[in-house]
Amino acid sequence: MKAKIGITSLLMALVFFFTINVAEASVIELSYNFTTPVIGKGLEDYDIISMGLPKTSNAGLPVIPFKPVTVLLPYGEALDNVEVIPGNKTFIGDWFFIEPGQAQIPSCFNGTITRTPPNATVYNSTEKFPSRLYSSLPVQDLCGYKILFLNLYPVRYVPKPGEIWYYENMTVVVHTKEQGPKGGLDFYRGLPEDRARVLEIVDNPEEIVSYDTQK
Repeated sequence: MKAKIGITSLLMALVFFFTINVAEASVIELSYNFTTPVIGKGLEDYDIISMGLPKTSNAGLPVIPFKPVTVLLPYGEALDNVEVIPGNKTFIGDWFFIEPGQAQIPSCFNGTITRTPPNATVYNSTEKFPSRLYSSLPVQDLCGYKILFLNLYPVRYVPKPGEIWYYENMTVVVHTKEQGPKGGLDFYRGLPEDRARVLEIVDNPEEIVSYDTQK
């Protein structure tokens, strides 16, 4: 009889633990739409892609547009995983030779500037560039607010045979989990000026209410 009671208690404890963790985890979903890329000509007859977004600048690699994404994580929660779901894929054309990024040159340099050539490994490849739909940084702390920075890549380039595709929209799904015991300092101060700074940069300002309750 005692054994049955013990097993029942253990099962109830596991259910209670699981319920708490599910309740304290969040799913944040953000969607982004993109305009059709415009292809123009640049130096040395390279093709230039523009779509009203910032562009990558890695030396020797194709210069492509990217969409910066800034996600505020709920108070007391940590990043679990990120999903990026592409929408409609549209073919732009082929035989394009996208301009390569150029090496940084100090402003005080007075010598002859040599343009950075295309990276042969990448430009001779039949693989999509970039290889992933997004890149990310470790979660950053801004005055106690936990912020995830991502770059979305709506344009896909296949150097051989120079094909360009783009996604009309992309959805970012961020899964969080209970942070667990805090091993470091909690820098959250609840100051109005901190709140204002965060609201200026994040794409999901509604999540800030989870911090307001910690005042």
